[in-house]
Amino acid sequence: RNKELKANGDEVQIDDKVTKILADSIGSDLTQIVGALQKLIDGRPEGVKVIDTALVERNIGISKDFNIIELQNALVKKNIAKAVQITNYFASSKDHPMIRELSPLFTFFSNLLMYHYMPDKSKEVVSRELGINPFFVKDYVEAARNYPAGKVFYIIGYLREVDARLKGVNNPSAKDADLWKELIYKIMH
Repeated sequence: RNKELKANGDEVQIDDKVTKILADSIGSDLTQIVGALQKLIDGRPEGVKVIDTALVERNIGISKDFNIIELQNALVKKNIAKAVQITNYFASSKDHPMIRELSPLFTFFSNLLMYHYMPDKSKEVVSRELGINPFFVKDYVEAARNYPAGKVFYIIGYLREVDARLKGVNNPSAKDADLWKELIYKIMH
Protein backbone atom coordinates (compact mmCIF):
# COMPACT_ATOMS: atom_id res chain seq x y z
CA ARG A 1 0.00 0.00 0.00
CA ASN A 2 1.24 3.45 -0.85
CA LYS A 3 1.90 6.31 1.54
CA GLU A 4 -0.07 9.50 1.01
CA LEU A 5 1.18 13.07 1.26
CA LYS A 6 -0.47 16.40 0.77
CA ALA A 7 1.56 18.82 -1.30
CA ASN A 8 0.24 22.25 -2.17
CA GLY A 9 -3.30 21.00 -1.56
CA ASP A 10 -2.70 18.06 -3.90
CA GLU A 11 -2.75 14.44 -2.68
CA VAL A 12 0.32 12.47 -3.77
CA GLN A 13 1.06 8.81 -3.15
CA ILE A 14 4.54 7.38 -2.66
CA ASP A 15 5.19 3.79 -3.67
CA ASP A 16 6.50 1.51 -0.86
CA LYS A 17 9.68 0.78 -2.82
CA VAL A 18 10.37 4.52 -3.05
CA THR A 19 10.15 4.98 0.73
CA LYS A 20 12.62 2.11 1.20
CA ILE A 21 15.00 3.46 -1.47
CA LEU A 22 14.94 6.92 0.09
CA ALA A 23 15.45 5.60 3.62
CA ASP A 24 18.35 3.37 2.56
CA SER A 25 19.96 6.01 0.35
CA ILE A 26 19.46 9.13 2.44
CA GLY A 27 19.31 7.76 5.95
CA SER A 28 17.49 9.52 8.77
CA ASP A 29 18.49 13.14 8.08
CA LEU A 30 15.06 14.79 8.03
CA THR A 31 16.33 17.85 6.16
CA GLN A 32 17.58 15.66 3.32
CA ILE A 33 14.42 13.54 3.33
CA VAL A 34 12.18 16.61 3.14
CA GLY A 35 14.41 18.05 0.39
CA ALA A 36 14.24 14.83 -1.61
CA LEU A 37 10.46 14.59 -1.21
CA GLN A 38 10.04 18.22 -2.26
CA LYS A 39 12.21 17.59 -5.30
CA LEU A 40 10.09 14.56 -6.21
CA ILE A 41 6.80 16.39 -5.73
CA ASP A 42 7.96 19.46 -7.68
CA GLY A 43 9.60 17.37 -10.41
CA ARG A 44 6.68 15.12 -11.22
CA PRO A 45 4.89 15.68 -14.50
CA GLU A 46 1.54 17.44 -14.29
CA GLY A 47 -1.26 15.10 -13.33
CA VAL A 48 1.02 12.41 -11.91
CA LYS A 49 -0.33 11.36 -8.52
CA VAL A 50 2.09 8.53 -7.64
CA ILE A 51 5.80 8.95 -7.01
CA ASP A 52 7.46 5.78 -8.30
CA THR A 53 11.03 4.55 -8.72
CA ALA A 54 11.34 5.98 -12.23
CA LEU A 55 10.57 9.45 -10.89
CA VAL A 56 13.16 8.98 -8.13
CA GLU A 57 15.82 8.00 -10.63
CA ARG A 58 15.00 10.92 -12.93
CA ASN A 59 14.81 13.61 -10.23
CA ILE A 60 17.15 12.50 -7.46
CA GLY A 61 19.65 10.31 -9.27
CA ILE A 62 19.10 7.19 -7.18
CA SER A 63 19.06 4.36 -9.68
CA LYS A 64 16.00 2.14 -9.61
CA ASP A 65 18.12 -0.76 -10.87
CA PHE A 66 21.30 -0.27 -8.86
CA ASN A 67 20.45 0.34 -5.23
CA ILE A 68 20.59 -1.58 -1.99
CA ILE A 69 16.99 -2.79 -2.33
CA GLU A 70 17.72 -4.36 -5.70
CA LEU A 71 20.88 -5.94 -4.28
CA GLN A 72 18.86 -7.34 -1.41
CA ASN A 73 16.28 -8.68 -3.88
CA ALA A 74 19.03 -10.32 -5.93
CA LEU A 75 20.40 -11.95 -2.78
CA VAL A 76 16.94 -13.10 -1.69
CA LYS A 77 16.38 -14.70 -5.10
CA LYS A 78 19.99 -15.99 -5.24
CA ASN A 79 20.49 -14.15 -8.54
CA ILE A 80 24.29 -14.10 -8.60
CA ALA A 81 24.60 -12.26 -11.92
CA LYS A 82 22.39 -9.39 -10.76
CA ALA A 83 24.10 -9.18 -7.34
CA VAL A 84 27.53 -8.98 -8.99
CA GLN A 85 26.29 -6.38 -11.48
CA ILE A 86 24.93 -4.18 -8.68
CA THR A 87 28.00 -4.51 -6.48
CA ASN A 88 30.27 -3.70 -9.45
CA TYR A 89 28.21 -0.55 -9.92
CA PHE A 90 28.52 0.24 -6.19
CA ALA A 91 32.29 -0.27 -6.29
CA SER A 92 32.65 2.13 -9.22
CA SER A 93 30.41 4.82 -7.71
CA LYS A 94 31.41 7.24 -4.97
CA ASP A 95 27.70 7.50 -4.10
CA HIS A 96 27.63 3.95 -2.69
CA PRO A 97 30.35 3.53 -0.08
CA MET A 98 30.39 -0.08 1.04
CA ILE A 99 30.38 0.88 4.70
CA ARG A 100 26.97 2.53 4.24
CA GLU A 101 25.51 -0.23 2.08
CA LEU A 102 26.35 -2.95 4.61
CA SER A 103 23.97 -1.59 7.25
CA PRO A 104 20.70 -2.41 5.41
CA LEU A 105 22.07 -5.87 4.53
CA PHE A 106 22.99 -6.51 8.15
CA THR A 107 19.50 -5.40 9.23
CA PHE A 108 17.86 -7.64 6.64
CA PHE A 109 19.81 -10.76 7.57
CA SER A 110 19.41 -10.07 11.31
CA ASN A 111 15.65 -9.82 10.74
CA LEU A 112 15.79 -12.99 8.65
CA LEU A 113 17.41 -14.83 11.55
CA MET A 114 14.63 -13.62 13.86
CA TYR A 115 12.07 -14.67 11.23
CA HIS A 116 13.47 -18.22 11.23
CA TYR A 117 12.76 -18.55 14.95
CA MET A 118 9.34 -16.88 15.04
CA PRO A 119 6.64 -19.35 16.07
CA ASP A 120 3.94 -17.33 14.27
CA LYS A 121 4.95 -16.39 10.74
CA SER A 122 1.70 -14.71 9.74
CA LYS A 123 2.12 -11.53 7.74
CA GLU A 124 0.73 -9.31 10.49
CA VAL A 125 2.90 -10.79 13.25
CA VAL A 126 6.09 -10.74 11.15
CA SER A 127 5.43 -7.15 10.10
CA ARG A 128 4.87 -6.05 13.68
CA GLU A 129 7.71 -8.02 15.27
CA LEU A 130 10.32 -7.05 12.66
CA GLY A 131 9.05 -3.48 12.34
CA ILE A 132 8.66 -3.74 8.57
CA ASN A 133 5.92 -2.91 6.12
CA PRO A 134 3.70 -5.96 5.43
CA PHE A 135 4.59 -5.53 1.74
CA PHE A 136 8.15 -6.76 2.48
CA VAL A 137 7.21 -9.91 4.44
CA LYS A 138 7.23 -11.91 1.20
CA ASP A 139 10.96 -11.19 0.89
CA TYR A 140 11.59 -12.86 4.25
CA VAL A 141 9.47 -15.87 3.29
CA GLU A 142 11.50 -16.37 0.11
CA ALA A 143 14.83 -15.65 1.80
CA ALA A 144 14.04 -18.20 4.53
CA ARG A 145 13.59 -20.85 1.82
CA ASN A 146 16.95 -19.95 0.27
CA TYR A 147 18.96 -19.37 3.45
CA PRO A 148 18.48 -21.76 6.40
CA ALA A 149 19.03 -20.33 9.89
CA GLY A 150 22.54 -21.83 10.17
CA LYS A 151 23.60 -20.15 6.93
CA VAL A 152 22.16 -16.82 8.12
CA PHE A 153 24.39 -17.02 11.22
CA TYR A 154 27.39 -17.31 8.91
CA ILE A 155 26.17 -14.48 6.67
CA ILE A 156 25.86 -12.15 9.66
CA GLY A 157 29.42 -13.14 10.58
CA TYR A 158 30.62 -12.35 7.04
CA LEU A 159 28.93 -8.95 7.18
CA ARG A 160 30.60 -8.18 10.52
CA GLU A 161 33.97 -9.31 9.16
CA VAL A 162 33.69 -7.08 6.09
CA ASP A 163 32.63 -4.16 8.30
CA ALA A 164 35.76 -4.65 10.43
CA ARG A 165 37.97 -4.96 7.33
CA LEU A 166 36.52 -1.72 5.94
CA LYS A 167 37.61 -0.10 9.18
CA GLY A 168 41.16 -1.43 8.73
CA VAL A 169 41.09 -4.57 10.87
CA ASN A 170 43.14 -7.31 9.16
CA ASN A 171 42.80 -5.43 5.88
CA PRO A 172 45.54 -3.04 4.96
CA SER A 173 44.66 -2.66 1.29
CA ALA A 174 41.58 -4.50 -0.06
CA LYS A 175 39.32 -2.36 -2.20
CA ASP A 176 35.52 -2.22 -2.02
CA ALA A 177 35.22 -4.14 -5.32
CA ASP A 178 37.25 -7.04 -3.93
CA LEU A 179 35.35 -7.05 -0.64
CA TRP A 180 31.99 -6.98 -2.48
CA LYS A 181 32.98 -9.96 -4.65
CA GLU A 182 34.13 -11.93 -1.63
CA LEU A 183 31.01 -11.05 0.37
CA ILE A 184 28.56 -11.94 -2.41
CA TYR A 185 30.38 -15.25 -2.98
CA LYS A 186 30.23 -16.12 0.73
CA ILE A 187 26.56 -15.17 1.03
CA MET A 188 25.45 -17.17 -1.97
CA HIS A 189 27.60 -20.26 -1.53
